[in-house]
Amino acid sequence: MSLSYLSMRASWRDKLVSLNWLLVVLVAGLCLIGVMALYSVAEGQFAPWANRQLYRVIFGFIVMLGVAFIDVRHWLTFAYLLFILGLVSLLGVEFYGSVQMGARRWLDLGVIYVQPSEPMRIALILALARYYHNLPPERVSHPLWTLMPILMILVPG
Repeated sequence: MSLSYLSMRASWRDKLVSLNWLLVVLVAGLCLIGVMALYSVAEGQFAPWANRQLYRVIFGFIVMLGVAFIDVRHWLTFAYLLFILGLVSLLGVEFYGSVQMGARRWLDLGVIYVQPSEPMRIALILALARYYHNLPPERVSHPLWTLMPILMILVPG
């Protein structure tokens, strides 16, 4: 590793301090309102919905913080791989998907059901960001160089 790379890496403490805490608190508040609504619908009982939703909220916050601590350059490095994995998972839904509520949208992984269209949105954004990051500015608006992003958007759809 070069010295410049090491000097650019922020410590865990620096990353924790630089988080947008107002956004974190607002998201947490919205999540708790959702849990309270489910608690209310179940007539003051956490079972069957509020406790499951609370577990999902806690898991989501752990994932959110984990993602926030990963350097953006790593996301760009793996952007195309994530996009390809997203495409493969969408194809998996077509052949092995579970039908729920009249639509085939979910993959049954045994432990959980996954809806690949949601992570695919993020993978598409990352892949487009990497494409445009590597594209010289004079080519950005040229029609020839917009074909690949258009294909990237149309193929998963």
